[in-house]
Amino acid sequence: MSDPATLTLLATATAVIGTGVSSYSQSQAQKQQGAYEASIYETNARLAEIQAKDAIRRGELASTEKKKQTKQLIGSQRARLAAQGQELGLRESDALLIQEETAEFGALDALEIRNNAWREAWGYRVQASDYLSRAKFARLTAKQKARNTLLTGGLQAAGQIASGAATYGALNPSSGSGYVTGVRSDGTKIRVTYP
Repeated sequence: MSDPATLTLLATATAVIGTGVSSYSQSQAQKQQGAYEASIYETNARLAEIQAKDAIRRGELASTEKKKQTKQLIGSQRARLAAQGQELGLRESDALLIQEETAEFGALDALEIRNNAWREAWGYRVQASDYLSRAKFARLTAKQKARNTLLTGGLQAAGQIASGAATYGALNPSSGSGYVTGVRSDGTKIRVTYP
């Protein structure tokens, strides 16, 4: 068991197993990292959607409040105009024009409040969509990195096997004559000829 050829086989097997385990562990870590990043982006997307719904709700409340304020203002105007002795129901009277103008401006303000809320919500929804795209990209990137790590590890293991076989053949001439080529773990090509 202490002959150099057997030791070479053991060393090669150990190196190949180590490379395989290391590559697999690293690929799993890359997948987990991608899943973690994706979950953060997905959480951010859910929060952005909550913010969008909140913006719409706040806009609806503010719009409703503005409509109430406008009605109160019109009521105050009517009371003041009536106190001044003006006819409130006459067509084309100043009193009626003032009330109509107040109602129009109030309705425009309420609509603007609502539109601004929808614009704010749209911004949050665009942000949520961006987060979901980033989550998908994080998962895809992690998969690709894991696949590349496994492929690289497999190629390194193949190189270690070839190098070990060449060394074994050189140390164990009874295995026949010929030559073996291979690649060492550092990337250098080798060719070993044996009798």
